[in-house]
Amino acid sequence: NRGSGPLPSIWFERDGSGPASRLAVIPIAFERIGPLERQSTLLAAAGLALFCAAGIVIGSFVRLAEDLPATGVQRAAGRLQLATALLWLAAAGAMAVFVSSVADIANIVYGWPNPSILAASGAALAATALTAVGAPLLPAVWRGPPRVERRGWPRWRKVRYTLAWLSFAALAAVLALRGALIPWHY
Repeated sequence: NRGSGPLPSIWFERDGSGPASRLAVIPIAFERIGPLERQSTLLAAAGLALFCAAGIVIGSFVRLAEDLPATGVQRAAGRLQLATALLWLAAAGAMAVFVSSVADIANIVYGWPNPSILAASGAALAATALTAVGAPLLPAVWRGPPRVERRGWPRWRKVRYTLAWLSFAALAAVLALRGALIPWHY
């Protein structure tokens, strides 16, 4: 129940008849968070997406000297995914620079927004946009090549492409829920 008087008031609020969903302390309120807002979810999504991004970059260097079969759509999708992977890696690098500077609280408070947080947010936003552009290409990547061409990605490459795209989309969704895709402004 809401108290009154000179001491802070503490109360629990419910959504319907379920368990308490909010703890309020005047002037502060703490809300229960779901699984998508948890730090562990963010770290798992980021770890998986960065693992895939690194694999895409390494794989592109390995395939550079080889002329592997691919349809025109698959080649375009591969290039788009490489650009997306590089942007996710750039966002992670900029965030690492920001995290390394958090020990200096005065710099964070008086130098906000830090250029590295702007770079991380901007790169993540661009990577999210490219991830969205890649979504309509998924069916075309899986579709067989035209009869005349007889070339195309093997099934395992299509699976890797799809799993990497899903990991990028999951990271983008988690970051969007946290408001991390809105580049910081003054």
